[in-house]
Amino acid sequence: MTVDSTSEPKDPETAPPAKRFGWFHSATNIINLLLVTFTLGAVAAAFWQGSISRDVAKRQLRAYVFMDGGKLNWEQGAPTATLSINYKNTGATPAYKFRIGVTYMFESPDLQGALQVPGWEQTVGYTDLGPNSVLETSDPSIPMPQGETSSWITGSRHLYISTRIEYDDAFDEHHITTNRFRFIASQADGAVVVNQQALGSTSD
Repeated sequence: MTVDSTSEPKDPETAPPAKRFGWFHSATNIINLLLVTFTLGAVAAAFWQGSISRDVAKRQLRAYVFMDGGKLNWEQGAPTATLSINYKNTGATPAYKFRIGVTYMFESPDLQGALQVPGWEQTVGYTDLGPNSVLETSDPSIPMPQGETSSWITGSRHLYISTRIEYDDAFDEHHITTNRFRFIASQADGAVVVNQQALGSTSD
């Protein structure tokens, strides 16, 4: 039987010292690679978890401003009415640079689609709103033309109101909320009765 003296041993225990070192070095590299991979995975998981925690904290602490009731005051025959709307910050931190825009119009009861987005030339306020506080706004200059109010009282026209608020929260994020509603008038015992009906809102 011929023995090939150049063949390499398969078992690292029987390999020459140089060969055994090569096996050990390869195994060490693999272990190091696994450790690096595990470490990077742990870092990524920690970063992801931290990001989620920060997002949750922001949602819990940021300002949330919503419309908290509205009212229309008008004396029959008067050329203008006063629109009062309250806004409440239900969040745990202030709403900064808070401002309001309002659009109003008389239209048919079956009006479809959204009203024009209020422009800032119709702004009714600009302030900061603290946590759990209410801002009472009032616009005494809503036009009430005689022809429009006559149709409004008989029910052939409704007074539509569209509002937009914008503010920054404590984390420098900008927010916009819109509300749309209408006032429906009717007569009872010679007096004008006004009811408010919400038509929807959007908020981020």
